[in-house]
Amino acid sequence: MYKLRIGTIPIPPIYICEEQAEVLIAESRGVPYLVKPKGISEKMLVKLALYQTLIKLFPDINWKKQLGISSNKFYEVNVHVPGNGVAHQSKHDEVDYAIVDYSDEERKFSGGVEEDYYERPLDKYVGDLSAYVNIEELQDLNLLPSFLSDITDSIRRNVYGSRMWSEGYNKKLDAALGNFNQDYEAPNLIILDISGSIPRGVSATMLTLIHTLKERAHADVIVTGSTSYYWKYSEELPTPQWLRDHIGYGNESFIFHKILKDHILGHHWGNVIVFGDNDSPSTFKETYSEDYMNAEQKKDPNYRNMFANTSVKNVMFYHTRQQLKTGYGKWIFEIDDKVPFTINTEWCKFMKD
Repeated sequence: MYKLRIGTIPIPPIYICEEQAEVLIAESRGVPYLVKPKGISEKMLVKLALYQTLIKLFPDINWKKQLGISSNKFYEVNVHVPGNGVAHQSKHDEVDYAIVDYSDEERKFSGGVEEDYYERPLDKYVGDLSAYVNIEELQDLNLLPSFLSDITDSIRRNVYGSRMWSEGYNKKLDAALGNFNQDYEAPNLIILDISGSIPRGVSATMLTLIHTLKERAHADVIVTGSTSYYWKYSEELPTPQWLRDHIGYGNESFIFHKILKDHILGHHWGNVIVFGDNDSPSTFKETYSEDYMNAEQKKDPNYRNMFANTSVKNVMFYHTRQQLKTGYGKWIFEIDDKVPFTINTEWCKFMKD
């Protein structure tokens, strides 16, 4: 008999029994327990336990598909909960009884009478833990869509692996022991399109995940729709609800192009990560060609050379449907058509349309 643990997430105590002798011990102590069904792994128990929490945190992800849960598994796993003096109509009723946080110590009963047990589905017993569960913990437990890990791995491979040391390789120790030159570490950029052509389940989920992506990728962020907003890595993102309310589901290019001109062009970037579909703003070079420059802009070398002074090391396109470059990342190839890139269409297959 052992206690179910889910990372560092605080959950009500549940003891896992694999033999009848362990059931007798659990009941003699008056602690909540479940009998581990044959064919269900401990990893699946964790998934079943967190199911209701995951739905509350991310209602726009198809969690049964994401976690590989068939509906009958919910009926196979019940927690036997001490009655605590409450009268029950039947051992299978659906009344939402309070969860009692029993200690690990053996419990004493007046008159030596053990309390009756009733059953609750595992995920209902664990209850709503959304206030205690952060996205990073769910990712560490491999419960979130895998593209988060794909991005993290790519950032590590393409950026962290390119760090340069300005002083000294020690042949004897076979190690670089000099000073790290941070000028070689280019920042990253995430562009998220949430316009109306993006399935609502995808855009809603991405707005919830964007803060985690920003932190994991150490990236600046542009979110675009009816309007566009830009945040540096050092700036705190607004809430997902604020983003939904203020950005809208249309398409625009003027503000997006202004953000590129004011904040992106003229800099060196590591990974540019673009989520979206075929929707594309007007050609950037057309908008800022010499034909559109006023006399003062034409004299400004920084303005005229903003394309020449821009570089991108790698582009990751996360397209909702097709093996194509996403529209709001095509401006990169107006600057340099030889930038290496990858395209991923698998990332949103577990999200609801």
